[in-house]
Amino acid sequence: MANIDSDAVHLKFSAIESIDGKREVLESQINILNLLENFKKFKDYRKQEAIEKGKAAKLMNEIFKDIDTTLELLPKKEEQEKHIEKPVKKKTAITSEVKEKDEISEKLKEIRKKLANLNSA
Repeated sequence: MANIDSDAVHLKFSAIESIDGKREVLESQINILNLLENFKKFKDYRKQEAIEKGKAAKLMNEIFKDIDTTLELLPKKEEQEKHIEKPVKKKTAITSEVKEKDEISEKLKEIRKKLANLNSA
């Protein structure tokens, strides 16, 4: 079995590479912390959204109950039909129009007879 020390590899970095590496590690830590902050904000927003959805659902239920009670107070359709007067058919107007048409056709017949009598004479 090999010693852990004998498997270790040692690398030598220049001062600039060492500083760049440390900078990258620190920037990665900053990014991770920013992600954690954003995730916490997201969780808070989701909780607030759930609360608002619950409030909206309760409000909608109250509105539907109010609508139902209002509909119950309104008269039923059968009751409305009793109160509504049915329109009266205008039989008199139709019959008078028929009479006028009959009078006009009779007058036309009379005039045609007179013309026929004049032509035959």
